Amino acid sequence: DQQLLIPAAGMHSIEADFPTDNHVLLTFGSKDVEGTVGPGAGFHVAGRGHFVDSGADFDAKKVQFPWLTRMLVVDIDDVQQKI
Repeated sequence: DQQLLIPAAGMHSIEADFPTDNHVLLTFGSKDVEGTVGPGAGFHVAGRGHFVDSGADFDAKKVQFPWLTRMLVVDIDDVQQKI
């Protein structure tokens, strides 16, 4: 299983939408990654998300981010390089 574990404080409107549609589309980019036409790359990551507020992964993130109240877990369905 490929997952992203994203620290969350806030994101209440997204969490409220998940019971009807938990699909997410995340966009990432970096100028330090070689892209399709030179320096710089961007990616779309599509998946399904849910929030957690306990468990081993949550506890590990809480050590890194003391302000953490919940964690967004995204189960990755697809990754596409855009540039």
